[in-house]
Amino acid sequence: MSGTTLIGVDVSVMEQGRVVLEGRSADVAASEHVQHAYLGAL
Repeated sequence: MSGTTLIGVDVSVMEQGRVVLEGRSADVAASEHVQHAYLGAL
């Protein structure tokens, strides 16, 4: 996520109305699941 500054706030990722991942923004952004689902295959 170059060019993006993520601070230590808690975030939730929802899919089909359910929370599938919660945590600090940097940890969630680093998640392989999030990167694949929302950013495409890297």
